Amino acid sequence: MPNKKKRGFRRAKSKESLKKSPGENSGRSSAPHMQYSEEQMLGAIESVNKGGMSRTAAAEQHGVPLSTLKDRFNGRVVHGTRPGPRSYLSKDEEGELSDFLLECANIGYGKTRRDVKCIVESYLQARKNKPDDFNLSNGWWTNFLKRNPQLRLRAGDATANVRMDALTRSNLDYYFGLLKNEFEKYNFYGHPEAIYNMDETGMPLEPRPPKVIAKKGQKKVRYRTSGTKAQVTVVGCGSATGQILPPFIIFAAKQINPQWCTDEVSGTRYAVSDNGWIDQELFQFWLDEHFLSNVTPHRPILLLFDGHSSHFKPTSIEYAKKKGVVIFCLPPHTTHECQPLDVSLFGSLKARWRNECHKFYRKNPGLVINKFNFCSIFKKAWLLAVLPANLCSGFKKTGVFPFNPNAIQPTSKSLLSIKNCCNYYIIIIILLVIIIDIISYYYYYYYYFIVLLLLLL
Repeated sequence: MPNKKKRGFRRAKSKESLKKSPGENSGRSSAPHMQYSEEQMLGAIESVNKGGMSRTAAAEQHGVPLSTLKDRFNGRVVHGTRPGPRSYLSKDEEGELSDFLLECANIGYGKTRRDVKCIVESYLQARKNKPDDFNLSNGWWTNFLKRNPQLRLRAGDATANVRMDALTRSNLDYYFGLLKNEFEKYNFYGHPEAIYNMDETGMPLEPRPPKVIAKKGQKKVRYRTSGTKAQVTVVGCGSATGQILPPFIIFAAKQINPQWCTDEVSGTRYAVSDNGWIDQELFQFWLDEHFLSNVTPHRPILLLFDGHSSHFKPTSIEYAKKKGVVIFCLPPHTTHECQPLDVSLFGSLKARWRNECHKFYRKNPGLVINKFNFCSIFKKAWLLAVLPANLCSGFKKTGVFPFNPNAIQPTSKSLLSIKNCCNYYIIIIILLVIIIDIISYYYYYYYYFIVLLLLLL
């Protein structure tokens, strides 16, 4: 019994202690967790630094936690940071990521939730902050959207519909509106030497065979080729004033054989990849080692290219900003009309490449085209096709420089109007069939006359 009373007394005492006001506790700051403003914390810091007050007294006077005040002085808490574990990205980094995601959505390359998480994971792994197998949680995604209320997950249009309506007037006006904003923001109207376009194309080692003389009626006509489906990727770049950067050649291999790089175009750079195409790592290498070392010293620079995922690496975009390069993505499915290199250079380059390959076969019967003689053949095609005048013409035809929003005319019909026309004609045909069937039932001898009349119409 005495023990029970003792325990009951202790419980009663504990309940009364809970009813005590915070001010009755002695010796420590009684402010509840985070129930203070930043002004209060700054006042406490000023009282210690300028007023000569102790940290304990300053914490009690201004109503801030003593431990947090000590952390401020010891440098464990940075001014303006929120409590809890440190976020993966700083406020400025999240702001840049938000702007990048909105820009991608504006030009038709919207990112999914998985894409955003992969971008941040790659960025953290590149900074050596996280291991290679690190994965962001769904909680990070939820909090990221809360911190950036301007972002929302939205359903995108199907690619087929976008492709059908790629060159509508509304899409072109929107594209040129965005481009105009960049021209006005950085004053590119008077600096065509700072406007560049970059694109890549594949040069097949087995070009399309030409038409040859053969016997009339012969079913199979033989033409000797290399017998391979491999190709070599060539990355081209040039400015609106006609400056042409040396080609950047990518071979499908594990490492470069020096014998491949003979009799080349002056200044050519080389790289390798598993499939022979450019990827994010090679784009970073091209941007840093090739592009920035060959372009004009004027800053900023406008770099136009398509929005393929191989060009989007977080560290590359951040690096480009630091170097004064403004990246602008062309609208999806319109590069055949909007990209200067596609309009004026690459078509001619591929035609010249086929011609030079056929000349090689005529002069060297029994030999084939491979990586060892690629550069010597490609050099001839490059020097004949890639001319400054052609490059300037490409920028003019696409309306980039001189800036002309009316340079490209819409060529596609609206998908809705096509569907309406199809539905209209289907209904007309069905009605005609019904009318003919009814008339032929009652007036059999008029049937052929009506059919003949419809055929004449």
